[in-house]
Amino acid sequence: MPLPTSKARPRLSALVTAAACCTVLLTVLALLVLVNHLAIDSAAHRQILLLGTALGLGLAIAGALLARRLAHPLKLLSKAIEGRAALAPGSAEAPPIPLLDNFHEIQVLSCALAGMVQREEQQRLALLTLNESLESAVAQRTRDLAQKALLLEQALAQDQYAQQQLRERAGELRAILDNAHDAFIALDSSGVVTDWNMHAEHLLGWRRSEVVGQPLASMILPPLLRRAYEDGMRQLAEHGDAAILNRRIEMTIASRDGVEFPVEVSMAHVPRLSGYVFFAFLHDISERRRLFASLEAMALKDTLTGLPNRRALMQTLGSAMLRASRLRRHCAVFFLDLDGFKQVNDRHGHEEGDELLRQFARRIVDAVRRTDTVGRLAGDEFVVILEMMQDEASAHDTASKLLLPLQQPYTLKTTTVTLTASIGIALHHPDDPADIERLLSRADQAMYQAKQLGKNQAALANHAA
Repeated sequence: MPLPTSKARPRLSALVTAAACCTVLLTVLALLVLVNHLAIDSAAHRQILLLGTALGLGLAIAGALLARRLAHPLKLLSKAIEGRAALAPGSAEAPPIPLLDNFHEIQVLSCALAGMVQREEQQRLALLTLNESLESAVAQRTRDLAQKALLLEQALAQDQYAQQQLRERAGELRAILDNAHDAFIALDSSGVVTDWNMHAEHLLGWRRSEVVGQPLASMILPPLLRRAYEDGMRQLAEHGDAAILNRRIEMTIASRDGVEFPVEVSMAHVPRLSGYVFFAFLHDISERRRLFASLEAMALKDTLTGLPNRRALMQTLGSAMLRASRLRRHCAVFFLDLDGFKQVNDRHGHEEGDELLRQFARRIVDAVRRTDTVGRLAGDEFVVILEMMQDEASAHDTASKLLLPLQQPYTLKTTTVTLTASIGIALHHPDDPADIERLLSRADQAMYQAKQLGKNQAALANHAA
């Protein structure tokens, strides 16, 4: 705080100097009185004592007044300082430091103390402002941390919930897969097994712990299919598409004990950061194949005699004609008709007629070679396909031999009958066109020719032009 400059103030040092001079003066007087006391009479001595007493009293009064004037500003400063010290820091009731101008030194001291107090107050206010700012920043930071902690807690709770959901879904999926009626296999991009359900264990004989981490091809695929499988997996890994994805295909696989069986396979894939994951469902179709084979066999067999029906005969005859052309050998067709069958059927009933047809069919089968095919067209009409025939004469000779067992008596349930058969022969040469209907028609015409000639004989059809 700058000093006031209105007027000059008495200096404390001057008063102290004056007091020191008075003290010296009193000392000198006291010495003079002592000297005079020794040299003068008593009257003069009394006067000097009175004068010294008066002068000492005056000087004492002057010293007391001087001391009071000197102590008063110091008391004011001391009282102000003690008052401020007794109050709490920052109190609004703190007394100010008085600015005293009694003496120059007191003025300097009061101004210095007031300046110090003012600077202290400014620093205190600055510290209070800084403290409030820090407290506000800490409070805001605390609120931010609390908000972030709440968000983190919520995120952790959501993550835990999501993990719990994933565990539950994984458990549900595992239960579904383990109780599925199809074998489930999961593979990575290189064809290594990553999962395997319980039905796969039952179907293929390998436990899940034995196959996870192993290549699938070497475990269930026959050697002939492994190359195609590896090419397909390579295409899947590189492009993510293949002919077997998202469709059902049938293939043959092998169980742990080496037994091969057919399965229906459906595959799907899911892209991952490091490639694809493939899922395969395998369904055993052995029973379906057996059922289809049985149905197909039923569709190709005559229900009465168990022989191939017309459809099967057409297929077999077409294949025989192609082999005849390839091997440069003849193929013969016998068209047989039972003479007098209608009379037996009308007289003894359909059951006896059916029994007659069954016995007739068995005699034909027993009379020809195992490589020959015997079939029933319809009613009492039968066809025999003979391959590897030498010529027309050998075919006619075979037909004549066939007539002998057919004319033996037939023992039915209620009666015994004796019938004969008529046979028409048509020969297919290696260079003839493969016309099945034409060949059967020629054999049929030859059979009617045999009937016209008196029945119980074989007639050879003319070679086709």
